[in-house]
Amino acid sequence: MPGVPSGKACEGCRKLKKKCDEKTPSCSRCIRLGLECVGSGQQRYKFQSQQAFVVARTKKTNSQTKALSTTSQPNPFCNEADMVASFLRLPPSSKTTILTSQYVQAIQLTTNLKYNLAWAYGFFMFEIPRRMNENEALDTAVNALICSHSNFCARQAVSAETLSSYSRALRSLRHCLDDPGKASQTETLCAVMLLLICQNLNGAEGQRWSGHCEGAAKILKARSFRKPRDGFEAQLLLSLRGSVLFEGLFNENIELDPQDWISLVGSDLDQDLPEGKLMRYLANVPSILRRARAATNADEIAILRGEVKPMYEASQKLLLQVHKQWTDGRTLDANNVLRNVILHAYFQRAYGIGLLIVIILNWVLRAFTPPFDAIELIADSTNLVTQTLELAQAANIYRPLGAGYMLIVLSAAWIAASNDNERVTVNDLLQDYRQDFPVRATDKFMIELRWMAEQLQYLPVGCA
Repeated sequence: MPGVPSGKACEGCRKLKKKCDEKTPSCSRCIRLGLECVGSGQQRYKFQSQQAFVVARTKKTNSQTKALSTTSQPNPFCNEADMVASFLRLPPSSKTTILTSQYVQAIQLTTNLKYNLAWAYGFFMFEIPRRMNENEALDTAVNALICSHSNFCARQAVSAETLSSYSRALRSLRHCLDDPGKASQTETLCAVMLLLICQNLNGAEGQRWSGHCEGAAKILKARSFRKPRDGFEAQLLLSLRGSVLFEGLFNENIELDPQDWISLVGSDLDQDLPEGKLMRYLANVPSILRRARAATNADEIAILRGEVKPMYEASQKLLLQVHKQWTDGRTLDANNVLRNVILHAYFQRAYGIGLLIVIILNWVLRAFTPPFDAIELIADSTNLVTQTLELAQAANIYRPLGAGYMLIVLSAAWIAASNDNERVTVNDLLQDYRQDFPVRATDKFMIELRWMAEQLQYLPVGCA
C-alpha cells in the first residue's frame, strides 16, 4: 500500500543490488569508489494501484486482505488510479500513512485544477511523500498545509487546529535550522516553501513579512546557490525562487547582491525558455531599485534608465512568444485531455507571470524617464493593462488556487494604470479575485506595490 517503505539505499547501490549503509549525505560505498551518491538515507515509498483483493480466513485470524498492485512513480500527468487508489481504499495503519493519504489527495492531478496544490505551487510536491518521516520540519509542515488547505477548500475561517499545526511546524523548523546538518537539507528548505503556502492560504495577520522568504534566502546564500542535488531540489527551487524574488522587490531584509539574484532564478529546467529568460530580467530589479532609492541626482537615474531599457525591450519580445504558446495551446489535440488541460493552464500562467514582469519593468522605466519622453511607455502600459484584463477573464476557469497568480498581476496593473478609467476597471476585477483568498493574505500585494510606487515618485527625475 502507499506509504510502505521501500528502502533507504542510494540509487547506485539499488541499481547494482549492493548493500548500502544508507549514511548521509553519501554512503560508504560511493565514498570509497568516488561516485556521486544520490538518495542515500532517504525514505522511499511505493505508490500502488489497487487491482483486487484476495480474502483468506485462517484459524488464527478472522481475515487477511492482500492487494494485487503495481508500483508507480508520481508524475505531473499520472491519473487518479495510478497515484492514490490504495490511499483512498485501504485503511491507514499509522499517523504517517494517514497524513500521506490526505496529502496525496490534495496534490493528485485531474482536469479540475481549481483547488490542486501541486498545480498551484509546483510539481516538486509529488516527491514529498517518499521523503516523509525523515525530517521533522517537513512532516509538521505537511500537516500544517493539509489543515490550511482543508479550511481553504471549505471556505472556512482558519481553525484552531490549523493555527496549532502551523505553530508546531514553525517550532520544528526552528529546531532544524538550529541543527547545522538539518539546516542544509533539501527537506528543510521544502518545509520553508510549504509554510509559505500556508501563509498564502491562511493569510498573515498582524505582520508585514512572515520571515519565510528571508529564511529561504539565507539558506540559499549559505549554500552559495550551488546547483540542485537532484530533480526534487531543482523543482523545489524553481517554485521557491518566485516567492523570494517578488518579496525581494520590497523587503530590504532579503540582502542578496546582484549575482546572488541571478543565481537564485537560474535553473536548467527553464534557462532556454521565454519564461526563464523573463525571470532573469526581473532578477535585476531588486538591485536596481535599491540603487534608485539611494540616487541623489538625475545623472545616476539616467544610468539606471540605460540599464533597464534594453531589458524592457527584450522582455516585450519574450512576452509575445509566451502569448503565442498560450494561444496555440488552446487548440491542442484532445487525445490526452489531462495533459492538454495542464499544458493550457501552464502556458496561461506563464503568460500571466510574463505580463507581471513586463508591467514592472515598464513601471520602473517610466519612473526613470522624463515625462516628455514617456509617451510611448504610457501607451505600452495601457496595452499591458488591456492584456491583463483579458487574461483575468480567461483565467476564471481555474479559480481559486489555479489562478491565484492573477492577484499580483492585477495588483501591478492597478498601480501601473495610466488613468483613472483603467484603474477603476482593473480594481473591479481585482476585488473580485481577492474574494478567493483571505483578505489579509491579499492586502500585502497592494500595500507593498503602493509603497514602491511612492518610493519611485520621489526619484530625482520626479516623473514616476
